[in-house]
Amino acid sequence: SLCHWVPTQTIALHRHIVPVSQYPCFSSSTTTVRVLAVARLCVEKGLDVLLRAAAQLRSRGLRLQVEIAGDGPLRDELKLLSRSLGLENDVLFSGGFSTYSIHDKMCHADIFVLASRTESMPFALLEAMSHGLAIVATSVGGVPEVISNGETGLLVPLDSIDLLADAIEQLITDPSFRERLGRNARQQFETGPYSELAAINSVLDSYKKAKSTLRIPSPRLAYVDNLR
Repeated sequence: SLCHWVPTQTIALHRHIVPVSQYPCFSSSTTTVRVLAVARLCVEKGLDVLLRAAAQLRSRGLRLQVEIAGDGPLRDELKLLSRSLGLENDVLFSGGFSTYSIHDKMCHADIFVLASRTESMPFALLEAMSHGLAIVATSVGGVPEVISNGETGLLVPLDSIDLLADAIEQLITDPSFRERLGRNARQQFETGPYSELAAINSVLDSYKKAKSTLRIPSPRLAYVDNLR
């Protein structure tokens, strides 16, 4: 732990600062539904489960397009799995991106899926909430702290292909429910501890405390784009 390295220092851990989207989605589309996953292409993110769930949904006759935004060591393996499942025309691997470009991807999506096997507090999940996206996520790590099942999103067990497919199907076939979940997620983000204003105030409060305790000069702050 950090305390081991600096045993005499007070340590403050801060939340990510997620900008509030000016144009939330609130999708109620009844055409081909666009599903977005934003993740590193590694085993922990459970993207293989998402692909198998997508194949199951296609076998049920549902229309969807899946975009997987990110890069990582399993890129070739996941693309091969996608082809073997017959999803060549239904899944797009759009590669790496910056925080700035994710805005456009979320603005054009209907559903955000987080199929992770392990998480702490996923930055992309908070971004999806800020955009008013309907969310399906595995109930791991800090996810249940911000997603209330059936109210601000749908939670499913990890590694459950059937239940993940069922949750996505529910959002595809019920546009009004999908829109309501997105609106609730946006409201939860705006009023909760992970909003842009709340996170900034938390950082500034720690600086003020450090300044009064250590008598250090006021910090010079600069925004740095979060690259995944």
